[in-house]
Formats: sequence, structure tokens, C-alpha cells
Amino acid sequence: MSQREIVRTIPANSGQDIGATGDFVYLHTANLPLLVQVAGQTVTMRAGDKRRVAEGFVFFRVENENASDVNAVFIVGRGDYSRQAVTGEVTLTTPATIASTADVSLAATATTQIKAANTDRREIIISNLSTNTQTMRIGESSAGASRGVELAPGASITLQTTAAVYGYNPGGSAESVGVLEVVS
Repeated sequence: MSQREIVRTIPANSGQDIGATGDFVYLHTANLPLLVQVAGQTVTMRAGDKRRVAEGFVFFRVENENASDVNAVFIVGRGDYSRQAVTGEVTLTTPATIASTADVSLAATATTQIKAANTDRREIIISNLSTNTQTMRIGESSAGASRGVELAPGASITLQTTAAVYGYNPGGSAESVGVLEVVS
């Protein structure tokens, strides 16, 4: 996969041929929509739009039918391009306490309570110890051989819950999990 960034200002009511080889055009940013002609097909593109052409191209044409100039950034290349942007809000709160406890032993072929309900809990982190051989199941009191989230040896899960949490051990001998609670 190869790609390059092309920055252009397209004057109002005019067009430009842009020499670039590829099989996709991604309009990364543009303050107004543009008409983009690739391999004989014209489409209206806005920031965030992508156009793929299986047969590839050696140039594409951009038309600005707007009354204002358009500043545009194109990503052009072969293969694929995915912006992978995350948008939204993040709220951070500082917990009052982090409470680590002794490892909890899960009995063989049984469902065991890992932690009781706790109305002050914000999160609970459960880790299947890396020395374990069994993939545990984590959930509520009905966690079992085919119920609950699988937790492989060495893996951890973070749950935002105040409810009691249980674990099921499918093995022939007891194995333990590590537990950490974040409480208010």
C-alpha cells in the first residue's frame, strides 16, 4: 500500500487536473463539496469521502462549482485508506481509592463469587493469572461452561458494575484470579 497527500486550492468556478497514480482518492479535508472525476466518472465529494477505482488511474480532475475557493487535502494511492478517527467526549474522574485484594481461588468445575456487590465500586479489574492453564468465564451468578465472558490465562477484563461478580473454572483443579476494585 502506497499513498501520498496532495494539498490544493481550487479556485471558485474552475477545475484542475491532478497528476497522481492510484486506485483510490480520499478527500481528507475540504471546506466545501467538490466534483471529482476519476476514470471518466464524476462524483460529488465532501470531506471524509473516498472513491475507489478498481482499474486504477494516473490522474483525476477536480471541479469547484462553488462561488468561493476551496482548500482541499487529498490522500491518493494504491491499496486502501481508512481515516480511523475517534470523536466524542471524554470525562475523567479521579477515584478515591484503589483496593487490591488477595487472589481469589476459583474451585474446580464450579462457579465462585469473585467479589460481592459494592455500591461504592466504579470498576472491577479481574485478571486470569498468567500461570493458570484454564480459560475462565466471568459474569453474574449463572456464569458457567457456556455462560459469561471468556478470560484466557494472562488476560484481564475491566467491568463497570456495582453488582456481584462471579467466575467459572472449567478445570480439574482450583486456579486463582487477581482482583482490583476502583471505589468512590
